[in-house]
Amino acid sequence: MKLYISQKVITHRSKQSLIYDLKNYVQKTICIQCKALKNRKLFLDKLPDIILERKNAKHRLECFSIAIEILKKSTYIKQNILNNTEYEVFGLDRNKNMIKVHIREEIHLKNKKLFFISCFWTKEKASSP
Repeated sequence: MKLYISQKVITHRSKQSLIYDLKNYVQKTICIQCKALKNRKLFLDKLPDIILERKNAKHRLECFSIAIEILKKSTYIKQNILNNTEYEVFGLDRNKNMIKVHIREEIHLKNKKLFFISCFWTKEKASSP
């Protein structure tokens, strides 16, 4: 399976500017379509709180813009076998660093909704998951 390769690179800016970019994007965009999940809507409203609670928030924020691009264009997805409500979407940045995006499906008022939960990158050069 070929992974999507983004033309963007991981941004190493200050944590405050990365938080500003995240909150600005979430305010402007309520949801995005995930190509790997047959263009289902993926809601972003839980993302800022979950990412900013983590110790390595800056590390996760650095790959946010690449993660959005991967969700829109990647077709490679891995579903959690034990719990069918969690997914991972994989892709690569321009330097071939692996980017993983976590998605969770939750039931709200008898409707299933997908939420972009988190993203992170690994320093190792990726071959394929």
